[in-house]
Amino acid sequence: MRNGFLSIVLFSFACSPGMAADTYSCQAKEQLFLNDGGLVRAKPQMDWSPQFMIDKNTGNAVGEIFLGSPTWQIMQRGSTGSSLVSQGRVMGQRVYKVVIYGFNERKEKPFIIENRGSEGVFEIFSGTCK
Repeated sequence: MRNGFLSIVLFSFACSPGMAADTYSCQAKEQLFLNDGGLVRAKPQMDWSPQFMIDKNTGNAVGEIFLGSPTWQIMQRGSTGSSLVSQGRVMGQRVYKVVIYGFNERKEKPFIIENRGSEGVFEIFSGTCK
């Protein structure tokens, strides 16, 4: 159910006139956690590949990773020489930080998301955007 609804939302977002060129469509490929030994490790079996879209101009993002209806603020616009950086806040607290390597020359741009959404838990998602 979660994937079906999001697919419809993402499809609608992507198909809006003029939106495709101004948005990245992204898919997470790995989820990392800080373990009890102080090491960052991949989740043993990532049983889902969350997707999201982010507006290149405003930094607004929507997708399965982002819980709590964050308010987004673009910190740095991506370009051929810099990353797109956007921060999401929930109830005034910075919860998400998205960094997309827009300067990468490939069609698929790598991304990383810092998620502080769960109290006391820090997780990282990584993947690619088109």
